[in-house]
Order: sequence, then structure tokens, then C-alpha cells
Amino acid sequence: MQAKLIPAANENSFEEVAQKIRQVEEIADEFGLDEMQIDVSDGTFTPTTVWHEPKDLIGFETKLKPDFHLMVSDMDARINDWLVRPVKKITFHLEAAHDPMLVLEKIKESGREAGIAINPETPVEKLEPFFGKADSFLILGVNPGASGQRMLAGTAEKIRALRSACERCIIGIDGGVMLENTKELVDAGADYIVVASAIFGQKDIRKAIQDLKSAITKS
Repeated sequence: MQAKLIPAANENSFEEVAQKIRQVEEIADEFGLDEMQIDVSDGTFTPTTVWHEPKDLIGFETKLKPDFHLMVSDMDARINDWLVRPVKKITFHLEAAHDPMLVLEKIKESGREAGIAINPETPVEKLEPFFGKADSFLILGVNPGASGQRMLAGTAEKIRALRSACERCIIGIDGGVMLENTKELVDAGADYIVVASAIFGQKDIRKAIQDLKSAITKS
């Protein structure tokens, strides 16, 4: 199965998040895009802060499936804040929960998809208890926080190790994804690649998406 391209919004305000979502909606059919990652950070888990107010989602609708990547500490107590429409998927950090299995179960019991992300320093072996339970696993190629960072060395090898440990797992890669490394990441075993600045930081986002899709196809 061909890897998916998932655009990501890493923005300071919900107005900017919504603008990015609408931009992707306009070209979604053209490029076969059906999902988008929304980065959420309140400064408790990362040194940076971006949009992080679930109340802003009340009444918001989109034809895309938003995956809310929660870079937020104390997820055990705070996960309920995010179980609102239009949240269809939540990806939380293994390192940000005291009891990750409890957080995972809360998300699944609400009828939503649940993903687990790990920071660069966290070994993939830490994910083994969640094989067959989480819907996906997200490997970060950079330290969580600001968009536009360069991918850390060894990221492709980490994807390969997780693929070897769990053949059927859905594996994503986020952080430092560029046109130049897309093929390597997909060849390593990534099922989806999350891209922010390599799309929205370009003058022509249509061309950026087309080039990335072409790189995926060649993998």
C-alpha cells in the first residue's frame, strides 16, 4: 500500500489553523488528501506554544479527518478536554502520560482513533505494550516544538526498527520531513509522512504537494 501524505498545521491561533485546513480542503480531491494533522502545544511539554484551545473547535466542521497531535503534559487528566467534535483522531505522547494505556482506552471508548507518538530519545521498544491496541504510532524526527527543524540522524533506522518489531503497525513520521528524505523514510517502512513547512513554507503549495506525492510514489 502506498504511503500517505498528511499536511500539518503548526499555528499560533485557531484562525490560522482553520485557514490551513481550508487550503488543504480546496485541493484535497485533486491530490487524494483526506487527513490533516493539527499540532497542539501549550508550553507544558515543549519549549514552544502554539494553538491549544479545544473550545475553539465548537461548531467547526471539515471534510478532512483531523488528527490532533497533542504535545501536552498530564494527558491522563486532560484528555477529556479533547473528546469533542470535530476531533476524529488524537495522537498523544507516550512521555506525556502517567498511564498511557488509560489515555488510549479513553480515546478508543469515545469512538475515536488513537495514536501514540514518541520523542527522538524514546526507544521503539517502549511501544510494544500498545501493539494491536493503538491505531497508529508516530515517530518524531525532531524534538517536539517548532516547525522547520532538521531531521535528526538515525530517524530512518528507528522507523525500520519499529517496522521490524511490528509488521502490521501503522507508522508515521513527523518532523524534518522534506522532499529530499521522503523516499528514504517511506522505504524504511513509514505508512504516512506528516509535512508542515515543506508544504506551507513553499511559494506554491500545489507544486510542493505534487513533488512530495511523486517522491512517495517512487518509493
